[in-house]
Amino acid sequence: MTAAQNPLTPETVTLQAPSKNIMTPERVLAVGAHPDDVDFGCGATLAKWAQAGCEVSMLICTDGSKGTWDQHLSRDDLVETRQREQRLSAERLGA
Repeated sequence: MTAAQNPLTPETVTLQAPSKNIMTPERVLAVGAHPDDVDFGCGATLAKWAQAGCEVSMLICTDGSKGTWDQHLSRDDLVETRQREQRLSAERLGA
């Protein structure tokens, strides 16, 4: 049976709502509880705004010390890694 013949194959859905082009603010502060929260939640919007001249700042409220399942990684090494990753991400997003 092909995918087209399978009654469980989902139909293609076309979204009718266009993306809204909201105004670029002069400056913005994105707040996230954990490293990566801002990146995943609104990173593309922040990058778009930064490219359009917006002053972008990011505030991460925790140090990232709980962000791994690796039992061999020390807390200090994890914090250093997460902070380095977050700074790189902010730089690439234009913050």
